[in-house]
Amino acid sequence: MDIISRADGLGVGLLVHELRQYLTMHERILADGVMITETNGNNISSSKVHPLISARAKTVTNIKGLLSEYGLTPAARSKVVANESSQQSGTEVGKLLEAIQSANKK
Repeated sequence: MDIISRADGLGVGLLVHELRQYLTMHERILADGVMITETNGNNISSSKVHPLISARAKTVTNIKGLLSEYGLTPAARSKVVANESSQQSGTEVGKLLEAIQSANKK
């Protein structure tokens, strides 16, 4: 069994989606600032923490889980054992796994 297959496409797609969500929220927070000012119906202004801060934190949790699931963190990668045929096939995934393993040996 190879490390990643076509069946993993949905999970990898979710990872890409979560990364894009994180970047979008992060860019918005940088543009607006960590604190935002709101004005209510009585024309009274108040400052509060940007509402995307907590949403971004949840997205980071999702990203960490998906990275770990696919062996893309140092701790998870140490547990991954690649199939020899995958490494020798010359596929992009095989090349990536060979590079990771050689980097871990250094």
